[in-house]
Amino acid sequence: MKVKVCKKCSGIDIDALESFLTDKDVKLKCKCLGKCSLRKFGKPFGKVAGEIVVLDTQDEFFVFIEKTLQKKQAD
Repeated sequence: MKVKVCKKCSGIDIDALESFLTDKDVKLKCKCLGKCSLRKFGKPFGKVAGEIVVLDTQDEFFVFIEKTLQKKQAD
């Protein structure tokens, strides 16, 4: 599974995300998503398994990644 976030716009602590993903089968890419306008909402966002996800907190973003990974592994 792939997770993509922008270091400038996503509102995600990249170090915390890398640490969170350490033992997971997830490929992290840090690059522009072309969705800079989403930052106006002040919520963390990124692309998880091809889907743009905007959530209220970074922790919710991490939980979303975990649930998506579990769902993919179950399939």
